[in-house]
Amino acid sequence: MLVVFFFGRSLSRAYVLQFGQEGSGEVVSFEPTLVSLNKRRVLAYRTVLQLRNGGTCLTSFDDQSAAVYGAQEPFWYPTPVPQVGEKFAVRYLPRLPENFIIMANDQRSSFGQRIRCLACEPALYKYRQARQAYLVAPANTDSRAQLLAALDEVLTCTCLTLAERQDYRRIRRQVAAGQPVAVAY
Repeated sequence: MLVVFFFGRSLSRAYVLQFGQEGSGEVVSFEPTLVSLNKRRVLAYRTVLQLRNGGTCLTSFDDQSAAVYGAQEPFWYPTPVPQVGEKFAVRYLPRLPENFIIMANDQRSSFGQRIRCLACEPALYKYRQARQAYLVAPANTDSRAQLLAALDEVLTCTCLTLAERQDYRRIRRQVAAGQPVAVAY
């Protein structure tokens, strides 16, 4: 009994991952709850799940208790959840579809794509810092090396558009050549 009390959510999540079926969901509305945590209102999301058998299930979750699986580092608080109109992949128990897990690592869904782009935020933050240091002192070899390293990291991000990727490559070539850089990002 104590194991279920302390590890209930983790055991439930593992069970759904192992024995659940794939489906999809969409948030149809949200509303604030009466609960606040860290001076932030907890939101409740109403969702419609599309089940594997063609049926649907109306259910809900809140942004503090959502079971989101597959969000990579860094760990975000609160855990990102799908927004109204955003499609997401789920795993659910066939006999109890209200017990579901949001699959953040499914790149076919708009939510999964957004999570993948959130994972690029640390690289973009490093780039912005290195860019500022370089713009202040472009002749400094350390600031140039840091900016080149930051640009290399940004260019590994998979959610950049083709135009963004081309701009970052152009900026990298200019910095490597020691040319002045007009930076839009």
